[in-house]
Amino acid sequence: MDEQREIELAATIAGSGLCSVAKSLRDLQDRHPGRFAPVAELLQLDRLDAPFLARFDRVFNDLNVSDDRMMGLGWPKLIMLCDHITSDNRKQLLETAFRVSAKELDQVLKKQRPDTMPMILYLTDAQYEILERAILDHGGARTRRLGERLGGKEEALTRALSGKAG
Repeated sequence: MDEQREIELAATIAGSGLCSVAKSLRDLQDRHPGRFAPVAELLQLDRLDAPFLARFDRVFNDLNVSDDRMMGLGWPKLIMLCDHITSDNRKQLLETAFRVSAKELDQVLKKQRPDTMPMILYLTDAQYEILERAILDHGGARTRRLGERLGGKEEALTRALSGKAG
């Protein structure tokens, strides 16, 4: 089978459900990264949405959050949670997300978590490009919500430094 046919088949297999598309894009990103962009284009996803969908599946499925539970929260809350949810705070954040409105959840998430420590880095352009590539290669993503800045930096950088796949 030629590559173009495989790409079209992968786009068809992605299905029409959000969780199904996210799962298929993650699998494609992990197994055939060179085919990721053409499939995203066939699905008519913009260049920021496709990596975010793959990251969305990586974050929530790695935390064993069911598709039904994710869809019960709704897309706006899931987008907000993606940059904050971890195995340590999973239960608490999901309970909060179900209990409050999206606007209230945003306010809760904007407060710095007490178990974190901020870090400021002063990087040259070349150093930043290396850091950015490592973050993107290990599950981070550019998010429109953050003005196309990197989201999921902490988890992605930790994976990169520990040698774990994104």
